[in-house]
Amino acid sequence: MNNTLLTPLRRFQRRPRAFAAAAAVALVATSVIVATAPVQAADAPTTVTQTVYFDSGKSFLTDTAQATLDLFLLEVPIGATDVSASVQGWVQRTPNRENDRRLSTARAKVVADYIQAQGYSGAISYLGRGVKDRTASARRATLTITYSAPVVVAPPAPGPTVPCRIPSASVAV
Repeated sequence: MNNTLLTPLRRFQRRPRAFAAAAAVALVATSVIVATAPVQAADAPTTVTQTVYFDSGKSFLTDTAQATLDLFLLEVPIGATDVSASVQGWVQRTPNRENDRRLSTARAKVVADYIQAQGYSGAISYLGRGVKDRTASARRATLTITYSAPVVVAPPAPGPTVPCRIPSASVAV
């Protein structure tokens, strides 16, 4: 037999019986409380955010960006209510502000279209923005999804059980 499993049992057996009885009552009381405790739904809406990066000057999703979005969409529980998404596209700010707006909006729209194609059915808004730095943060789209968790109703507590008599069957050999 495995000694690592016997060690906690032996320690427990050395304790006084009163402690063992109190521990057993506490265990039963705890299990009853856990069994009858209602499942609590979230009071406030939940917001989750994901950043997707683009190649420089491009507005199409790479395979990595698509995989990132696929995993991110799994965070929204099935049955969530009041679901809405907001996508902001970003680019490096250049002297041609019209091109900046076009590219950043195209990035945001590509992300919005992709999540809709993957089955997202909530409201979506998207907007193009510009940033001043020349790092990878200038080539991104930020997707924010807000939702309310589904209300989970706890099953009713089981009622008292009544012992039943099962007729014994005698078998003659």
